[in-house]
Amino acid sequence: MLEQYPELLKMRYDPDGDQFNFGVIEAFKVSKRMAFFAFIRRQLFANDAKGFTQGAEYMHKAHEELKEKHVCPGWETPKYDLALLMAVSDKGVSYLRSLKYQGDDYGLTGVKMNKKKLLKRAEWLCATFKKYFVI
Repeated sequence: MLEQYPELLKMRYDPDGDQFNFGVIEAFKVSKRMAFFAFIRRQLFANDAKGFTQGAEYMHKAHEELKEKHVCPGWETPKYDLALLMAVSDKGVSYLRSLKYQGDDYGLTGVKMNKKKLLKRAEWLCATFKKYFVI
């Protein structure tokens, strides 16, 4: 959408003068992340994770069809996927960074992936589940 309106990229918004620019790009990032969390919490984990349970088989098939899996060796689908989404839902995206350095409460201790790859996996999972719910 931003490609259609290049002037929006140059727009600056700092009403209180604290040098923190909250422009259109930042607004899109915040909106995207809020929609990400809302989908996980409302669609996948509502009613004892009913949405995740219903779409787990579809997600597993989609994972098998991927040419590049983007997961570490030993990744167990859907076990680690459920744990990943639960961790993101409960503790936020910043928690993924601490997985390397601390133990975790979600069963992801043996996972050797960095924050970016884990976040991409979580985003892929949400996109896959959205396709499942639309079908």
